[in-house]
Amino acid sequence: LGASVVAILIVSGFNPVIATLIAMFSGAFFGTITGILHTKFKIPAILSGIITMTGLFTINMLVLGGFKEALPSLPLLNHTTNVAYPTIFTFVRTFLQNNQNNVLSILIGLIIIILLVVVIPMIIRMIKKIIKHEFKNKLTSSIIQVIACSIIGLIFIVLGLFNVGFVKSLNTLIIKLLTVKIISVIIVAGIILSAVFGICYWFFGTEIGMSLRATGNNSRMAKAQGINTDLMIILGLAISNALVALCGAIYAQSTLAANTQQGQGTIVIGLATIVIGESIFGRQDFKKSIISVIVGSILYFLLEAVAIDFQVQHYLKLVRAILVTVVLVIPFIKNKIKKKKKETGGLNNVTN
Repeated sequence: LGASVVAILIVSGFNPVIATLIAMFSGAFFGTITGILHTKFKIPAILSGIITMTGLFTINMLVLGGFKEALPSLPLLNHTTNVAYPTIFTFVRTFLQNNQNNVLSILIGLIIIILLVVVIPMIIRMIKKIIKHEFKNKLTSSIIQVIACSIIGLIFIVLGLFNVGFVKSLNTLIIKLLTVKIISVIIVAGIILSAVFGICYWFFGTEIGMSLRATGNNSRMAKAQGINTDLMIILGLAISNALVALCGAIYAQSTLAANTQQGQGTIVIGLATIVIGESIFGRQDFKKSIISVIVGSILYFLLEAVAIDFQVQHYLKLVRAILVTVVLVIPFIKNKIKKKKKETGGLNNVTN
């Protein structure tokens, strides 16, 4: 739905950002309908989703045809000039093409800052152990880390802007390896992902967000605490479907096309990405849960990209099925190994 709405709006002359926001709200609207079917009319949860998805298949075809005729797909290309319509990536791509070397230097500098935010704390901890010195508080430590990272990153940016030595060579190498299209997708997707992460982390820490999480964890207990669980279920479905529609809108603008088959198989892939992320980060707290989903999704599609690179695109669905199976089986095997270790440890203790 998100892909269909954003495609017809962009072709009709809407600003890509506004079109993307409208696509998000369309997803939230139909998520609300699914929630109402489940909570108010007592239709089982899975069946409610199936009903909405079945109806949306036809609605998507009508949307793609501008409600004049049912179309299975719509390219984001002007048929007369054969030029792509503006998307959320257009501005960034144009800017990159006009300022390629300078932008790459800034981008590399920012990446270095991010990496060093992770690396420098490890170095500081090692130094602490060596000289047995403790900072007065965590705030002081964090400020020093941020300043150190920023200085190193800014030095790299300045060197790049003046095209000095190895930085210039690194820029040239990156230009060869990455196209403007790929870099623009990384930048725009990174900005959107950071915004979604920040908003979700803030929202789920509020009273409404905590109520929503409580309903998801244990609806009976939440209801006993006076939470309107029906409203929370509707709100949860509205938010989740808004995010799904946002993904569809971004994907359509990235591929310059929207069709009714784009969302097939996404639920299974989503499940696999969650399992991958949780197997790495676990579920100790809410922040790590969100990060695990993000990292898991990136790792899954990296694995898929490797599979495509081995020229097995004709067997991509089979590869996906194998990947998902492996990902889902790994936690089961890990639990079995842990259980066996516990049993072995217990028997050894009894023997001793």
